[in-house]
Amino acid sequence: MQAIMQRQTGVVSTRSTLWSDRSAVDYVAQSDWILAICSVVFDLDVGQQLESVYPPDALSEPTASAVAFHSFPDSMSMELHSRSSVRDSTFFFRLRTDRDRSEGAAYSQSSFVYGFVFCRQRQDEKLRRGGEQKSVVVLSEQPYSSALIPLAQYAGPLYFNIGQTAMEEVYREVLDWEPPVAGVRCILEFGETTLISQVPEPSTLPPPAPVEVLDQYADLPLLPNATNDADMLHGAFHEVDIYTPFSALLQHLWTLWEVLLLAEPLLVLAPSPGECSTAVAALIALVSPLPYSADVRPYFTIHDPDFQAMTSPEPAPSSTNLPRLLGVTNRYFLKALPQWPNTVSIGTKPAQAVGAQKLRGSHMGRAVAAVRQHTLGSQPQLGDHVQALWTGYKPVTKPDQQLLDRLMKAAPTDSSMKAARMATLNSQAIRKHFVELTSAMLMPFAPYCHPVGPPAEAVSGQLGVAPGQASTSPSSGQSAAAQGQAGAAAQQAPAASGQDVAVPRAGTVLGQEPPHLPAFSHAEFIEQLQSSQMPAAACVQFYKRFIECPNFMAWFERRRGAAAAWQEEVWSVAAEHPEAFLDSGSEDAGKLEPSLSDVQLVEAFFDVEGRLEAALAAARHPAAAPQAALEASAVKQQLSAIFESMPRDLQQTMLSSPYRAALLQGSGPYAKVPGQPQRQLSPSSL
Repeated sequence: MQAIMQRQTGVVSTRSTLWSDRSAVDYVAQSDWILAICSVVFDLDVGQQLESVYPPDALSEPTASAVAFHSFPDSMSMELHSRSSVRDSTFFFRLRTDRDRSEGAAYSQSSFVYGFVFCRQRQDEKLRRGGEQKSVVVLSEQPYSSALIPLAQYAGPLYFNIGQTAMEEVYREVLDWEPPVAGVRCILEFGETTLISQVPEPSTLPPPAPVEVLDQYADLPLLPNATNDADMLHGAFHEVDIYTPFSALLQHLWTLWEVLLLAEPLLVLAPSPGECSTAVAALIALVSPLPYSADVRPYFTIHDPDFQAMTSPEPAPSSTNLPRLLGVTNRYFLKALPQWPNTVSIGTKPAQAVGAQKLRGSHMGRAVAAVRQHTLGSQPQLGDHVQALWTGYKPVTKPDQQLLDRLMKAAPTDSSMKAARMATLNSQAIRKHFVELTSAMLMPFAPYCHPVGPPAEAVSGQLGVAPGQASTSPSSGQSAAAQGQAGAAAQQAPAASGQDVAVPRAGTVLGQEPPHLPAFSHAEFIEQLQSSQMPAAACVQFYKRFIECPNFMAWFERRRGAAAAWQEEVWSVAAEHPEAFLDSGSEDAGKLEPSLSDVQLVEAFFDVEGRLEAALAAARHPAAAPQAALEASAVKQQLSAIFESMPRDLQQTMLSSPYRAALLQGSGPYAKVPGQPQRQLSPSSL
């Protein structure tokens, strides 16, 4: 109860004492944010080695070894450029894990782990071999980068100040956080730091996404209307800087966008782990709200267990069980993966920045000419680092010159703060453009994911009144309870007169069952595209490839699952509460009758709210089935429909309760008031 009362409207407070009496073993099972925190040292005799981990039994030996090998840059010389220096860097990785969680634990089916790294490299001639490297790694099963990168930046210096006890101290602080809630900004407190972070929508996360988070299937409608940045879904890495990593390659963003949509193999080469992992995150954000569903590795090393399989002559690089998006710093990958069709190189090495500038103009033309011979195209990278894209893919879309002209360019004399502000604004413009582009690309699939509400005639018949008849609403002097008794008596009258009464099955309205979603056929879909006003045959060819790739299959399954669950729940509620679904002004009942009294609306709201609370509790149970999340998200949609049908003053009254406002959260920290702009759910607005 304490955790519930601490929720704020649009903001979740994280201070709690729920776990203060639990053992370390319980902590492992109850942490929804992180899996473990560990320290890694580079032993001069042994190599990368896990020094400490908390909880102690959180990692298997193979996973611990893989974490250690990903916790440092491939070469210390790439990070340090002066003697007697200390360099702190932050990056993240993703690797496959064979660790099995205990039965019923959260995210028990996950097979990947993210590592958010704070690495300190110190060069000192007094030290053995002139330097040392140590890292602190925060491990999680979800890419909550906006929260966990700052956490790693806090845990790292604390470890260097107090030693290995910092692992347990930080882990216990995280256990005080409230569980992550999609679309809600959370106040996360650690040490003397207070961080405001927004959890990404699970429907936009790379799989496997957390099934028990209810918003995984709740972000209907099908396609977001990104009229402004605040309306957009907060997908994976929504906070990342898109502009800076690709500032020298902005014209190629549309090509990269298509390559990513099709889940084509793509190698991202950068001078440092921080740059390559940030670039990979920016690319994933580029295809939002579509979740990038192929295997992605933001920072990949030759020590990864999958590297041997990737370099084997037998499997193809497009094999679904191998990574397709790699961030690397070791140029050996250019030799090891010569068959990969796409390579993008970003960033500049300080010692070679001038030479790279000289090469860029002349080399780009040669790279394009050699694009069909990719093995030769990227070989110049083995000598000097050049920002360029090598690909054999022919894009369908063209760069938006108006967008490119709007982007601001920092002058050499601008301060770093001004340049950072410009990069933020540029990233927002780029993100909005590609969200709209992705949504437009997905539009042909909308009919296959569109749920249908029960017809108004059937709902009216369920009540025993003619469609549009106003008698379903109680008079101003009649209480809802009296109306309910009258309705019950009316329903009992046919039975008393000896007439047969048909008892509808669950989810049926006057004998009608929810219709099935339209069947999807690859051949029929392509045939429809060819007969439509599709501008070019290349577009049809793009869709042919898209519907066969893992990105489409994962997204399409989620969307149809969401639509089917919403439709089933709406029909079920219509059968139980038909008075709440009457809409005399439309063919389908999707909203409440505007003429319903405030009392009826409030009673219907409280009834569905109670069902939602029960569904939430059931879905969050450790042993809950995935279907429980579907059911709860559908009930949440119904609660939102009732809320949207209320008068504005009544909506404001409902929003005065922080807990209720949190329940009404949809795809973001905003609530829609009919006839009014979207209202941000925050303490200042209540």
